[in-house]
Amino acid sequence: MTYGYDDATFTAMSGVTEVQINDGASLTAPDPAHGLLAVIPYLAELGAFTTNQSLFCAFRVQSDDVAVEPKKFVLPNVNTGDAAFTSVAAPALLAYPIDTPLSGGEHINYYGQPLVANTVEPGIGATVIYSTTGTNGAESYYQRPTNETAAGTAINTRTQQADDISITGGNEITGLYTVVSGATATASEHDSGFSEFVSPDFNTSMPYRVAVQPTFTGLGAAANAITGGGGIMCYNMPRGQGIPLADKVTITSYYTNRDARAGGASNFINFVRYTK
Repeated sequence: MTYGYDDATFTAMSGVTEVQINDGASLTAPDPAHGLLAVIPYLAELGAFTTNQSLFCAFRVQSDDVAVEPKKFVLPNVNTGDAAFTSVAAPALLAYPIDTPLSGGEHINYYGQPLVANTVEPGIGATVIYSTTGTNGAESYYQRPTNETAAGTAINTRTQQADDISITGGNEITGLYTVVSGATATASEHDSGFSEFVSPDFNTSMPYRVAVQPTFTGLGAAANAITGGGGIMCYNMPRGQGIPLADKVTITSYYTNRDARAGGASNFINFVRYTK
């Protein structure tokens, strides 16, 4: 097995419009590639960060040459802060398993979309990982709600995601993801709590309530809002030990905040990775 790495060129985004990265062109898999193993997106602000504006972006993989969809997921959150905040924490890059079989030469399209608008536009690119000898296992698919949802401001408010997650033809969920992104940063007000994934179409009675990656905001008017770890929480389940699915599945998800947010609600989104 020989690995290869390519770059889908960093491309500017604007508003909340989806854009094709790699300067609007497909990225062609090299002829020896027989597996698209993973995608590692990367984000950056194309100038100064803006008070109380987070980088909160979605990503999509599509191709007319090979069946890859759905592969719609969300990237780690990047928070800023209030007033004259002094620093921004860059989350660790995250590899999203793909494992799509290839023949070589396929044209694959990669898209980025801000879920919230930024005064200074951000940009997005991606590292793509190939293999000459096929995939590392079953192909991974991703499905998410269309948009983020504003969480509650009172402590211990359970908020339902505005739209459900729908899966058709899935076999097993192998990953649960949850992202909470700050809006107005307020001194000593934090994002902490848990998300839930609920469905009558899960072929199990096990619960799925998972902690979110906390964001803590400092003391004072120039408070930095720092999201720990990778800016996202992912709960992986080994193949055969995930959530067994009915043929058609509707998942309702929730977020319960464990701190009051009097300064303004944060946004959250939950999504899943599954196999067929």
